Amino acid sequence: MTPEQVARKSIDAFNRHDRAAYAALIAPDVVAYDPVYPEPLRGKKAIMRDLDASFAAIPDVHYEILKLLTKDRDGVIEFRISGTHTGAIEGPSGSIPATNNKVSWIGAEFFRIDSKGLVVEERRYFDSESLRKQFGLAR
Repeated sequence: MTPEQVARKSIDAFNRHDRAAYAALIAPDVVAYDPVYPEPLRGKKAIMRDLDASFAAIPDVHYEILKLLTKDRDGVIEFRISGTHTGAIEGPSGSIPATNNKVSWIGAEFFRIDSKGLVVEERRYFDSESLRKQFGLAR
């Protein structure tokens, strides 16, 4: 699979909340860097826990590709994620109760796939302070 195919399949699986299809695109030893977490997410289980937390906190979450660029085994996605915060989510200081706020953020994700077409690395970038405000954690 090409990086473009992997990106489109993973986002389609995400939007359908199809855990199995999403997991099938991730290498067992994947590493993801995300501004929400102080340490990288390491391994497929950590990625799937993050996915489950997103689905629980924002059940109507939707991932939209704004731009997709690929070269060789690398890809870059400019994205918009949106939904309604109707479920609790764990934050750095404990559980964040549902706010019922509409949330939306734009960011970029850089990713790399291996020769089998599995994601081995992700680097996510977005304005985490804006997101914290939408979750009612900052003014």
